[in-house]
Parts: sequence; C-alpha cells; structure tokens
Amino acid sequence: MPDVYIDIGPLSNKAKKEYTEPAKAAMRRGIETAVKKSPGFTTVKTNKTTSGYTIRLTVTDIVIETNTVTVKLSGELLQWPKPVMISTSLTGNGQWQGRSSTAAVADTIESIAESMTRDKILPTIKRLGAP
Repeated sequence: MPDVYIDIGPLSNKAKKEYTEPAKAAMRRGIETAVKKSPGFTTVKTNKTTSGYTIRLTVTDIVIETNTVTVKLSGELLQWPKPVMISTSLTGNGQWQGRSSTAAVADTIESIAESMTRDKILPTIKRLGAP
C-alpha cells in the first residue's frame, strides 16, 4: 500500500505580521519533519498520487516578553484533492524561554507544528484510513 500523501495547505499568520514569512517557513518545516519521521506518510506528490489529506495551520497569537516567546496555533485537516473538512478544532501552543527574537519565534512555531502533526493530525489520519 502506498504512503498516505500529506499536502501542506495554505499556512497563515494572524498574529504579528512581521513574522509572517518566518512563521510559514517554520510551520512547513515542522509538518515535514513529523511526516518524514512517520512511516506510511509522505509529503512527496507523484504522478500516481490521487488522494490524501491537507493540513492547514495558522499562527493565532505571538506574545514576546523579555526572555520568553509564547505562540498559539490553530489548524484544519481536510481531504485532498477535493477539500472535504475533517476537523477544524486542531490547536497547539508552546513557549520558548531564554531569548526573544525572530529565531525564537520560528523555533517555537516549528516545534508546535511538528508536535501537532505527530501527536494529533497523523493519528487522526491513521484512524480514518485512506480517503
């Protein structure tokens, strides 16, 4: 049986706009890392790929204090290529202590995206099976 295809859908940032591009890149890295570490899943679309799932994530809050960065994400899981909504209630949050910078924001977002994908999204897809 081929690996289940995971489409990384539109990623967005509704929090601090100056972090939009680093946030999108960090979410993509987090999702890709979790998928690569999970047997039976792939983000590589081939000419034989006909179905799968789309993950959409959004940064909903970024709080930057002296030595702490706190981030919240929300997400959606849909069937791919025809977008049929599976879940809109995906959430994750995390905190980075020790420095407050663009790199700390990106690291926190990447970590949350990876754990949401690994701990919530991929287990849901396993339960659902192939679309």
